[in-house]
Amino acid sequence: MKFRVAAVAATLAVTVLTGCGAGGGAAGGMSSPGTTTSGSAATHSGAPVVTVKNGAFSSKSLTVKTGTAVKFVFDGMGKDRFVIVGGAKSPTVSPGQSWTYVFRHPGSFTVEMNAMTYIKMKVSVK
Repeated sequence: MKFRVAAVAATLAVTVLTGCGAGGGAAGGMSSPGTTTSGSAATHSGAPVVTVKNGAFSSKSLTVKTGTAVKFVFDGMGKDRFVIVGGAKSPTVSPGQSWTYVFRHPGSFTVEMNAMTYIKMKVSVK
């Protein structure tokens, strides 16, 4: 049991620290985060945090500056992936895991869940 808890903690730490490989899809990739956001997303260390829980994103829309890192937290059941439509996909996430994505280009982006595409939100990047 101790090994399993340590393995899960290590995996989660690596996932959070590396941003889950938020590589360069059409909309983003890793860069330094911006500071101005609007919408109803919570913030963590100045970056917006959006959670999926009970079949919905915690915010239906979010406006951020170019270069802003947004942390997406999965608090659903089972496993799923976050999808920037037309761009990047997160690795598979389990309840309590997160994926951080940096929006490097201006535009309007739809974020949805891979297995439940009816769960979606909009991110406007200025």
